[in-house]
Amino acid sequence: MLSCLVNYLVSFVFSKWSVVTAILGYLAYKWGTSNYDTFEKRGVKFIPPLPFLGNFKDLVFQTKSLLDLTHELYRYFPNEKLLGTYEFRTPDFMIRDPLLIKQLGVKDFDYFLDHRIDLREDVEPLFGRNLFSLKGQRWREMRSTLSPAFTGSKMRQMFQLVSECCNDTVNYLEKEAKDGKPILTDMKDLFTRFTNDLIATSAFGLKVDSLNDRENEFYTFGKSVTDIGALRGFCFFLAIHFPNLSKALGISLFPKKFRDFFRNLVWDTIRRREKENIIRPDMINLLIQARRRQLGHEKEEVDKEGYAVVQETRIGEAIHESKLVEDDLTAQCLIFFFAGFDTASTCMCFTAHELAVNPDVQMKLIEEVDAMKEQLGGKALTYEALQNMIYLDMVISESLRYWPPAVATDRKCVKPYRIKVDDIDCEVKVGEGIIFPIVSLHHDPQYFPDPSRFDPERFSEERIRMKLNHSRSRFALMETKAIIYYILTKFTFEISEKTQIPLKMGKSVFTAKPEKGFWLNLKPRNTLLIGFVFSKWGAAVAALVYVAYKWSISPFDTWEKRGVKSIPPVPFFGNFKEVLLQTKTFNDATNEQYNYFPNEQVFGIYQLRQPLLMIRDPEIIKQVGVKDFDHFLDHRVNMDEDHEPLFGRNLFSLKGQRWRDMRATLSPAFTGSKMRTMFQLVSDCCNDALKYLDKEANNGRPVQVELKDFFTRVTNDVIATCAFGIKLIPSIIGTMNFTSSGKKATDFYWTTQPHLLPFGSIP
Repeated sequence: MLSCLVNYLVSFVFSKWSVVTAILGYLAYKWGTSNYDTFEKRGVKFIPPLPFLGNFKDLVFQTKSLLDLTHELYRYFPNEKLLGTYEFRTPDFMIRDPLLIKQLGVKDFDYFLDHRIDLREDVEPLFGRNLFSLKGQRWREMRSTLSPAFTGSKMRQMFQLVSECCNDTVNYLEKEAKDGKPILTDMKDLFTRFTNDLIATSAFGLKVDSLNDRENEFYTFGKSVTDIGALRGFCFFLAIHFPNLSKALGISLFPKKFRDFFRNLVWDTIRRREKENIIRPDMINLLIQARRRQLGHEKEEVDKEGYAVVQETRIGEAIHESKLVEDDLTAQCLIFFFAGFDTASTCMCFTAHELAVNPDVQMKLIEEVDAMKEQLGGKALTYEALQNMIYLDMVISESLRYWPPAVATDRKCVKPYRIKVDDIDCEVKVGEGIIFPIVSLHHDPQYFPDPSRFDPERFSEERIRMKLNHSRSRFALMETKAIIYYILTKFTFEISEKTQIPLKMGKSVFTAKPEKGFWLNLKPRNTLLIGFVFSKWGAAVAALVYVAYKWSISPFDTWEKRGVKSIPPVPFFGNFKEVLLQTKTFNDATNEQYNYFPNEQVFGIYQLRQPLLMIRDPEIIKQVGVKDFDHFLDHRVNMDEDHEPLFGRNLFSLKGQRWRDMRATLSPAFTGSKMRTMFQLVSDCCNDALKYLDKEANNGRPVQVELKDFFTRVTNDVIATCAFGIKLIPSIIGTMNFTSSGKKATDFYWTTQPHLLPFGSIP
């Protein structure tokens, strides 16, 4: 048998078929390696490629993850600013220098306008029309049309939808944790369902509850399409590396039923809204405005400072007349869906994981969350409040550095270009690609010292903040920050027995997913309160006292965190214990506080649990009270006009614009000419008081007078005649109703003070 096989092989080698096979093999080899001299000819260092596979053998055979392979390629020539790599037989320039990246990606962006992926719109009518796939002028026009839809003001309008989805998610988790025990959670599943519901409501105008209705159509469609298996991965591979073959074969990335589902969903919604004139602050409404050319480029606001984005480039800002057709709008909703469903949820997962394995970072973030929650005073989180959470922004920025959503990004040269850097002067030809290795730059100690340490402080205000430039980065950052905030108000992220430490990326080509997933425990922060419900009365009282104590001292680190000296406060009383217990006068207590730090211009005190800044320096008082008065417009007293209809409407109690309006109305009543007019009334009252005193001293002896009572009655008469137009028998003669009513209103007895206290300290 063996001899027969050997004889057959020998005869085949010398047959005509063997010659044909050898020729075909040789031609395939030459074709597979024909580009491998590209960088050698241009004087650029390159990583030696393997026939057909280039530098991607480990990725093809799944022996390394895309993240690990990118690191390996990046570090091959550690002293080079650019190097050559081969993605199969396609030559790519890998750019290692941030300044060169800025040159190519911003200043000379017109030369690298397109991504390398190339799709036929007649075969892939939706994905081929979105911003990621469009080319040249069509990309410019679509970006110009859509950029105004992602400004800060538009995000502010959509924030209510984000907040509602966050609340629904936390409410679901609270139900799951009703016994107070930690919940073992697949964070990827949780955040994917959250982003699914958010995209459904903010992009498509649908109300979906994927946490409770776990097999709803919107979620199952999204999960099936974003799960890129071997077949769809091969289609992407052809679209990127063999676009002509992909076009010729008419390869589609997504099934027709998926395209029809989203096309019908978007256009049924648009037609119904246009017919019924429905306006809702979501993506569909913005697309309707874009189609009607009702979106304009707004002057950029400074509100992006909590959102880690740079000034948008002015590329494509001019408005063009091309009309958006049905598939154009559906395509933009679709890419919005992809970005939210997978990319944003992955960012949330990495952030939650890092908070769990870095409890010190999590506790500091919880302090900021609690402070913001207290500052909101029971009100819902707002876009502006989220924007002001500096440490949260630092945490998200560090998470994006450590685990960027895209390992690398690419661009394709559309016009001949020359790269001149150091001793390299080489041409980039039309159609050739450049690679920006994002993850490797983020882990290069030259740019981020100790890159393997998760350290949000590297993005503090004193240091360079990470910048992202993408239309949808605003929305993705907003939703990521919002859900992290809402979860941390009720839970902490804890390591579970299924948590992988350190995370090791799976060998998938297209998704950044750990080998063992994202598993964490969500531990309720209200475990103490749950125990109180089921405890005995003694434990309940102790728990209540403890909670009250913690509540009373929770703001007592305010000035320490801000680097301001402060007088040590007493729980519940702050620095006003003697005043409340009436062991000192308010005057003496104020003097004592003022002299506590004799060399400080400002220092902190606490009125009960409210932090106050005491200013000792006249120049700062002038700065705050005059020059920067607009920043300190209101008094601290807070009156509800429904319960206090008179005192709540006076100048002392009014706020903001209402105070401005009232002051503008009343100021003319107190000019010099008006005072001159009223002076006669004041003079009459003074004469009445003097006549009274003359009468009392008719025997020429000194009159013993209680001056507070005397002057109170004089001012009472002046007010009655000047303010109310009432001429009284002089009050000093006896007690009148007007006088007695005023005396009752201005006498602050012990029983009255508790009613006044909340207006200033616990509004």
